Amino acid sequence: MRILDISRRHPLPLAALTALVLGAGPSCVRKQASQPCTTESKGSAKASGRQPPKTKPDCKTACEYFTYCQSARWTSPAEEKMMADRCTQQCAKPDAGQMKSFFEGIKTCAVNHACVQFGDCMKKLVQKLQAGGPQGQPVEDPKAIYNVPVGASPARGPANALVTVVMFADYECPFCGRGNGTVSQLIKAYPGKVRQVYKHYPLPSHKGAKRAADVAYCVMKTSGVATFWKVHDKFYQSMDGFDDKTLVAAASSVGADAAKVRACLADPKQLAPLAADMTLGTTLGVDGTPAFYINGRKIAGAQPLAVFKKMVDVALSEAQAAVKSGVKPADVYTHLTGKGHNKVQFVRGGGPADQGPGDGHGNGGPPQLDDEVIFRVPVTRNDPALGPKDALVTIVEFGDFQCPSCAAAGKALRKITKAFPRNVRWVFRHFPLPSHPDAALAAEAALAVRAQKGDKGFFEYHDKVYANQRNLGRPVLENLAGAMGVDLVRFRKALDAHTYKAQVDADRKFAEAMGVPGTPALYINGRVTMGLPAPEVLTKRITDAIATAKKIVAKGTPRATLYDTLMKTASPKPVFKKQR
Repeated sequence: MRILDISRRHPLPLAALTALVLGAGPSCVRKQASQPCTTESKGSAKASGRQPPKTKPDCKTACEYFTYCQSARWTSPAEEKMMADRCTQQCAKPDAGQMKSFFEGIKTCAVNHACVQFGDCMKKLVQKLQAGGPQGQPVEDPKAIYNVPVGASPARGPANALVTVVMFADYECPFCGRGNGTVSQLIKAYPGKVRQVYKHYPLPSHKGAKRAADVAYCVMKTSGVATFWKVHDKFYQSMDGFDDKTLVAAASSVGADAAKVRACLADPKQLAPLAADMTLGTTLGVDGTPAFYINGRKIAGAQPLAVFKKMVDVALSEAQAAVKSGVKPADVYTHLTGKGHNKVQFVRGGGPADQGPGDGHGNGGPPQLDDEVIFRVPVTRNDPALGPKDALVTIVEFGDFQCPSCAAAGKALRKITKAFPRNVRWVFRHFPLPSHPDAALAAEAALAVRAQKGDKGFFEYHDKVYANQRNLGRPVLENLAGAMGVDLVRFRKALDAHTYKAQVDADRKFAEAMGVPGTPALYINGRVTMGLPAPEVLTKRITDAIATAKKIVAKGTPRATLYDTLMKTASPKPVFKKQR
């Protein structure tokens, strides 16, 4: 999640605001900044831009719409409102010519533009501002190598590992948990070659994060590094609260001495070293969590595993070259980073070093999947589907039951299947986001309904869940199923036993491995569309896909095997757009 100076900088620098538009900073969801996927702000959903302004808005309305379309970045309605208020204040009295142009751009781009189109409009404006003169706007140098000392921070993995991943994170940030899981995958993918180092960076917007960091630190001091990592993982995986009692109990459950932890917590002097992590992160320009430094090169946010692997491969190659030159493996990290930068480095926007999203090192922002590539997204009998099996076009949607944009996508795809009943099949796969706490159980519930009512029942339940997505606690899930005539004894048993959790997890892991940054993600005969495009755009993509499919069938491929034939030669891994 982003700090974005809500608590620490005033006014907001243009670099920070443009980072929101381009997705260039850490965020709690890996997806395009123009495609919101979060629960709505209480009492302000209509005002904040569920529908775009029809005429040029004032600062307040423009900023509410801007933050609404960025709302996947905020972890609470209060945080979203805080950013909207700060934006409104600055819009009313911009402090520079480019800032005035930026806020006028928000007002102009908002008019009659849904979030996706609004985001595209703002990106063009930002690129123009960044390249609009010899001075340009400063942006963080994506090629910089930083000196990030390990110090006394907890580490796991061999001390002589050739690649060191330093992670600045916050225990109350859901996407830090996701990033932590990604690093764990790296350690497994590169056995003996990667070590993880953890730096505490609790955000002021997370009330329990600082205390969680205190407890984790005290566990390390009193019970050692091995126990630290146990409580560290527990904090990310299964915390029900961040009060002292819950935190200490969690520490005790993994083998820490509760009495010693409490004594440590009561002594401010013992906790003093934690401030060094915050100071280091601030100096390095960490403006949100998670932030990673892979042998000194920065990755901002919980980006896809493929981005991390690309960076690790580069780091590993450099490290191996250093070893060949005579550097001992244990000294490689210091050798490669010791002369690196000690504070954040900027370059002028629009310059050659400003590669934007998805540059050669994976920095700058979330990479964009190439929509010209056909990706291998298999469909099995386990996947809920609506439409004929021999349809000319198969749309595989990765969705989240608490994502408002997914609800809109569901309605749009219903219309598409009705408009093309013979030629379109809609397949739903699950991608519950960490920021949506009820989405995973709702996915399991939908599959439990499918087990009794088939695909037709799944999609009926799918619609009911989206209609009630503001409240998806278990009682609601049960009531919705009961209203459909589902055997509730079987249904409850499936939820209690998490019968369908493995399928949901498999869908999520597949999406992450394919670089899917958020929801909804639509694969139309393998070609990806992130977010929900305008109706006419979606319809054209479907009709184009139908036309292409008809040509393939005309050459002898049976309709019944068309999709499988396309998948045989499709890319089994993510391919990102090349940046100019």
